[in-house]
Amino acid sequence: MPTFTRSASNYTPRFGRDVSVAGHKPQASKHNHRGLPHTLGIHSVSLAYETTLTHASFVAPERIAAISPTQFFLSHDHYFTRRMAWPWNKILPPLETFLALPLSRVDLVSFETRSGTPKGVRNVQTVARNIAFANGVAVSDDGSTLAIASTTRAQVQLYSKDETSIRFVTSVRVPFSVDNIAFAGDELLTAGHPYLPEFMALVKRKSNRAPSYVSAIAPSLQAGLGKSWLTRVSAGANVTTRFMSDGSFLGTSSGAFADLEMQTMFVVALYGSGVAKCGRLS
Repeated sequence: MPTFTRSASNYTPRFGRDVSVAGHKPQASKHNHRGLPHTLGIHSVSLAYETTLTHASFVAPERIAAISPTQFFLSHDHYFTRRMAWPWNKILPPLETFLALPLSRVDLVSFETRSGTPKGVRNVQTVARNIAFANGVAVSDDGSTLAIASTTRAQVQLYSKDETSIRFVTSVRVPFSVDNIAFAGDELLTAGHPYLPEFMALVKRKSNRAPSYVSAIAPSLQAGLGKSWLTRVSAGANVTTRFMSDGSFLGTSSGAFADLEMQTMFVVALYGSGVAKCGRLS
């Protein structure tokens, strides 16, 4: 079981220096860490804005997973949005959410660059359809798997990924409404909200806390024998609890990521301040 502290210490980032962000606006922005050192201190990070990518297909952009300097997967959490005309904007988006309608999708976005700077979207291809509230997206370390969080179905959908196609293979259920996901070695960390009524009460300011939950999805079969992560997890998946809180410590968990060298996991909250640092007990 991990231990928890409220402090944040220096750590080495696992990913590169480019950061892409998406929100509920029909656009995505790309930033760059100018002269970013290998080891980050809590006050040592700065971002330089590069560009904003816009496209008619960016209806409800939610999460991004970069796969190359010029490509990323982009999830859209809804088909119906608040930008629709009244009264449909008040009716259809909530219905899509609470009925868990499988209307959202994930796209592969390619963009052009000039002298290393993004200049505009070149192509958008839908690679995964019919998802209920597509949220977090992640690609496995071996490149075999595209994982997509389905928030309202409380599951992670797993797709085979190669140079020519994306194909649905299986899904793994988790005991909460999953928000963001991230691979950590042979595990897929999933974070989310175990009790939606309490979460909604906090959003509406009728409560001051809501619980948190983080699980890890891992193949039952050990690595080796040339089998991909997706092949092994399809043969059997273990879902293990990594973090739980009633909200009094850190509530509304929305994401978790790990520094494998330090054997440390960090959990962030959707509402609230601070980051939970979780270290393994020896």
